[in-house]
Amino acid sequence: DKLHDKILEHIEFSKKNNLFEEHRKKQLKKKVINIIKNHFENEFLKKVSDFTDFDAILNDIADGKTNPYKIGKELFEKFLHQ
Repeated sequence: DKLHDKILEHIEFSKKNNLFEEHRKKQLKKKVINIIKNHFENEFLKKVSDFTDFDAILNDIADGKTNPYKIGKELFEKFLHQ
């Protein structure tokens, strides 16, 4: 009972001081940003795979001809300029 009462006290305090609503808004913001990131990631990978031979890129990285950071930047630039 004491724990339950303390939890209810904390919730009331949070609501009175607008902390509950602020936390809720922060959580919603995170959720929306994650949804946008997922959409962007999926679209990016779909478009990049249309004009990129990943096996050849991976072979070039494995052979030391390039590195993942350089390739990542190049693919991102290609995506932006489509």
